[in-house]
Amino acid sequence: MKRTSNLIAALSIVGLLFAAISFAQQREGTPGGSPGVSPSQPSAPTPAVESKESQDAPAIPKASTFIGSPVENQQGESLGTIGDLVIDPGAGRITYAALSYGSVLGLGGKLFAVSWEALQLQPDGKTFVLNISKETLENSPGFDKDNWPQQPDPMLSAAAGQTTK
Repeated sequence: MKRTSNLIAALSIVGLLFAAISFAQQREGTPGGSPGVSPSQPSAPTPAVESKESQDAPAIPKASTFIGSPVENQQGESLGTIGDLVIDPGAGRITYAALSYGSVLGLGGKLFAVSWEALQLQPDGKTFVLNISKETLENSPGFDKDNWPQQPDPMLSAAAGQTTK
């Protein structure tokens, strides 16, 4: 009886050792394999080169990607950040961006309804350029955070060289 229990204990220890080794190999990955795939299973073939279509396809941005993005004019002066985007669900498009200017840690400052078409996304994919002077923005009335307009500010759109729809 004692011999049987010693044999069971020894086999249990050996089994635990093999399980630990197998687990470690899966976590570290094996050459030519994927983590979580045992060496006895063939791994899925990986394409050697991505197709040209997948390389040229732009990333699909979400609205949250643009919230907080910096906006500057063509002279490189900071005009603020994108505070929010207003969407017309009936037309299925962005109506305007709420440009936040002059706030410190989200306090104070002004909000401006800027036509989405007036904003030009730069190649870095993070910064927008708005073709207006800092003085034009400072002299515009903006809007109250509790009273959002239906359309972009026609004065800012005209100053940026855009027409409102």
